[in-house]
Amino acid sequence: IMKEKTLTWIVGIIAVALVSSILLIIFYSGPDRYEYGGPGGTYQFIYAKSKSADVYFNYMTVFIQDQEYIVPLRHSPYEVESIPLDLRARDEVLVHGFDSRWMKTQVLFTQSPDLAGLTDQGSVLAVNQMDLILNTDGLYGFKTFRGFTTSPTDDPNYETITCRDATVTHSVIEFRYGEPSIFVEEENCVVVQGNSKESIMAATDKLIMHFVGVF
Repeated sequence: IMKEKTLTWIVGIIAVALVSSILLIIFYSGPDRYEYGGPGGTYQFIYAKSKSADVYFNYMTVFIQDQEYIVPLRHSPYEVESIPLDLRARDEVLVHGFDSRWMKTQVLFTQSPDLAGLTDQGSVLAVNQMDLILNTDGLYGFKTFRGFTTSPTDDPNYETITCRDATVTHSVIEFRYGEPSIFVEEENCVVVQGNSKESIMAATDKLIMHFVGVF
């Protein structure tokens, strides 16, 4: 009888533990680690909820000059594989136009005044995401500036930014409405296209991953 009671008690504990484990899987989603192999090597990602907002990110680990950075992305590399990418984009944005040993010093972001409305503010989030990576506190330490392709007001003195402002030391990234893609418009100027909030953010994430060698 004692053995039967002991056996029943052990089986009961195992059953409770199993149910608890299942409930944990259902009601708690911990960080999901995965790898992605690209031209620059194998990259580590963690899919987890942001501590500051009710949003999940793909946190990419990047090493630049032996310094570790964690880059938050809204999309995994698998989700953006199909977006067309001009492989010249990285150098046109980052590398000095005359001497490949040097980097550019400034990046100018621009978009049409109506793009934010057309993408449900997606273009605003895209610029913020790109700026986070490229600015003086980010991975590359560039000075960054924002503008519009045309004046959003009646002020004739409003300064606009277009691909014509791109130079060997100042690159331009234009966010544009259209089928999701990333292409070089002209020397030192790259266009990031999307036709929805989701797609313009996805194209932006792919360009960021392209910068570090994932694509």
